[in-house]
Amino acid sequence: MPSKPQIEAELNRLRNDMEMLQINHDTARQELRCRELQRYRDKEREPMRDLRSAA
Repeated sequence: MPSKPQIEAELNRLRNDMEMLQINHDTARQELRCRELQRYRDKEREPMRDLRSAA
């Protein structure tokens, strides 16, 4: 059976892993939001490009 310090060390390691996973998840979510916003902006600009090229 592991000792109390070993269990605490493993618990701390798992907490750190969970924190890093949460940071990675939040970063990925933010990146996806940025990409979606960029796609939306690009779609909004397409009609303006079409108007300029038709003139």
